[in-house]
Amino acid sequence: QRQKQFYNSEFRLCDADGSGLVERSELSQLLRKFGHEPMRHVLDEVISEFDKDGGGTLCVDEFEEIMDVLRRREGFSLKEYGGFMEAFRRYDR
Repeated sequence: QRQKQFYNSEFRLCDADGSGLVERSELSQLLRKFGHEPMRHVLDEVISEFDKDGGGTLCVDEFEEIMDVLRRREGFSLKEYGGFMEAFRRYDR
């Protein structure tokens, strides 16, 4: 719960125009605050994966989902993470 509150407060600080949404540049800045240095292709994939309305912006709920997923994937895109996991499963016998 505290982590969610922290995400929410940082999200609002990065929401420069007060719209309740963050754009790509704001998201990149926000992710850096949490120790992620997003590569362009990962950022593009994450936005397309979680931007439910397709507007190119993210609300706070979508941002919280992104943070959870990036933590689990250790900052990699879905495709990259899937490749790593497949290789691990293949050779971990």
